[in-house]
Amino acid sequence: MAKKEALIIGGYKVPGARGGVAVLKACQLVRDNPGIKQGDLVDEATRWANLNLSTATWITTPGPKSPAGILWDRRKEGRGYRCYPNEHTSSAPDARVPLRKLILDDFDQMWNAALRPLPGDLIEWTYRYSYDSGPEVRTGLLQGFSIVRRYTKEQLILSRDVLEDLSFYDKGNFHINAHVLMTGGNRTDLYVSEAVKARS
Repeated sequence: MAKKEALIIGGYKVPGARGGVAVLKACQLVRDNPGIKQGDLVDEATRWANLNLSTATWITTPGPKSPAGILWDRRKEGRGYRCYPNEHTSSAPDARVPLRKLILDDFDQMWNAALRPLPGDLIEWTYRYSYDSGPEVRTGLLQGFSIVRRYTKEQLILSRDVLEDLSFYDKGNFHINAHVLMTGGNRTDLYVSEAVKARS
């Protein structure tokens, strides 16, 4: 398989995965909010991309791997720094596109492992009550896939195709769970990989 070509803007090589998503989101934030505080910029970009803030200070701290001073300008104002667009800021592509790829790749991996169940399919959930207990299998009906953002369930979708819509990614990262009506009447959310399509 061919290696993906790196995205280079103004001589800066945008990293892959969520680090790159956060960098592209930071460019959008600077473009839309000229003069944004450096701390607010890294907070918002990392939260949107679901990147660990504690290891992401490189995004706004100038250094060999940082976009700061290349993809946007930093100016000392008062006690801190503020960030302003420069000639490269507007060249950054839409951060939603790589975020969508990350989320869909993760979903597809789990969905394929679960034999691609669809709403209305019978599923089997294998679990253990404790570490030393034997596995038990419960059955249920897949009702759809729930979109969960920051621990809040936002909606239930009935098709993977819906996830291709870029507007789903306007608010940033989210998780997808399998929403199941279990035998006995309880509804629960499972990891997609746990809601395995029952073999007929």
